[in-house]
Amino acid sequence: MHSNNNSNRTTIMLKLSGASLNHNDSDNIISFEILNEIAQQIKVLINHFNVAIVLGGGNIWRGSIASKVNMPRDQADYMGMLATIINSIAFESILKNINIDAKVFSKIEMEKICDTYYLRNVKDYLNKGGVAILAAGTGMPYFSTDTGSAITAIEIGAKFILMGKNNVDGVYSCDPLENPNAEFYKTLTYDDVISKNLRVMDTTAIALCKEYKTKIIVFNINEKNSIIDTLNRKSKFTIIE
Repeated sequence: MHSNNNSNRTTIMLKLSGASLNHNDSDNIISFEILNEIAQQIKVLINHFNVAIVLGGGNIWRGSIASKVNMPRDQADYMGMLATIINSIAFESILKNINIDAKVFSKIEMEKICDTYYLRNVKDYLNKGGVAILAAGTGMPYFSTDTGSAITAIEIGAKFILMGKNNVDGVYSCDPLENPNAEFYKTLTYDDVISKNLRVMDTTAIALCKEYKTKIIVFNINEKNSIIDTLNRKSKFTIIE
């Protein structure tokens, strides 16, 4: 652990979809090539920011699978939380392999596997230079990892959420992969997202970000060096504020 105190530095949250973690890698649920690329960028980020990370679990488990086997929603959601923990533990190892202090904090207690999320411990870890990987969403069913990331970003005082999407470089009026004439939005307000029914994050998450003025930056995580380029305004992205 770094000995310097970073309590005066800006805290940012990186939110990655589970789908982006195995992009074009049909043989593995997790692409370690992708995680390594992201880890190298985080190595740069930690020189300037306190960094928290939230990973989705869609590469391992999706609600659509649960509906096919008639699984109750709460059980399906808990399986989704476990998927985020699997991704988080994998990423923790990748970061540690390149000498980055990283630790998984789970909203569900599982002491033999990872640390439990306690806000004071997470903030202290961030302020000492560690990368906090925040798993298991809200720890409760019926809420998405989007809502979990919004709540936690507010709790840790993150200035903005960097939302990495799978092969989409921002927010469009509809799916640009299906409709080449989809309109790209460079900037949006929180109310725009809700009124236009743009599925960037769920409505609960957007409402929380609006209330606590947490900016959201949506970008394509699959482009090389995309996080750094987005922060340096060298790539295409959407700002919601």
